[in-house]
Amino acid sequence: MRRRDLFALPVAALLPAPAGYPPERSGRVVRLVLNQADPYAQLERLWHFGAPVRVVARAHPAWWPSPVELPDRWQAWVETLDGSTVVVVCRPLEAAPPPNLDMAGRVTSLIAQSLRIAG
Repeated sequence: MRRRDLFALPVAALLPAPAGYPPERSGRVVRLVLNQADPYAQLERLWHFGAPVRVVARAHPAWWPSPVELPDRWQAWVETLDGSTVVVVCRPLEAAPPPNLDMAGRVTSLIAQSLRIAG
């Protein structure tokens, strides 16, 4: 890095947002790490980010796809109605029981559905 580039870095933080970026989107990214024995229940307890608009999930690369079972390790990206992005990382320290999707909330059921489609 050149010396003149070093002096230009603080100025980049003061530049306005690009014209195509909607001002109502907050653009914040929140990371949730689920590490309890029942990660789906933990997700329901921690979720306070609003209604999900789009959910993208992927299973751990070592997971063998199954039409019935859900992976115990996965990642999900959830975009909410207010423009936030929630990155959910599931890596439980113990074996996770299968979730009861009849009693699950909206976010949990969308993530489970996305994991089944991806698998």
